[in-house]
Amino acid sequence: MNGSFSFMRQRLGLPKEAVDTKVIPSPFSYKDQVQLFIPNDFPDIRFGNQEEFIAATCEAILSLAEITKGRMLVLFTSYEMLRKAHQLLKEAILEQEFILIAQGITSGSRARLKKNFQSFDKAILLGTNSFLGRSGHSRARFILSGHRTFAF
Repeated sequence: MNGSFSFMRQRLGLPKEAVDTKVIPSPFSYKDQVQLFIPNDFPDIRFGNQEEFIAATCEAILSLAEITKGRMLVLFTSYEMLRKAHQLLKEAILEQEFILIAQGITSGSRARLKKNFQSFDKAILLGTNSFLGRSGHSRARFILSGHRTFAF
């Protein structure tokens, strides 16, 4: 952390003189390759407006999909919200426009869904926060392959 290995070294119980360390810069340019979408005009979900919130989310997804030409990974905080959004998006998207892939709805394992997502240029993949797994490796592969990630 902060260019120091002392935290990790202490956690592993290794003396400083017994460890060689090197900081390798990331090849990933967050400034140029990451887009963060934080809407400020959505209905407030805390006051029971879940349907309105999901409808606004779907409108935003469709607008962003037009801009990004698909290639989006959209993360939801619950399967229920994902299922409702999938249904609305499925009704609104023409098949030739975008391929809609959804965790727990589209058949296949997580690996299969990722492979399908990466196979289509105009794909939108809906998943929950757990979709990427506990490891940051999956997330890094998605980011490095040029996909955009949005969380709702």
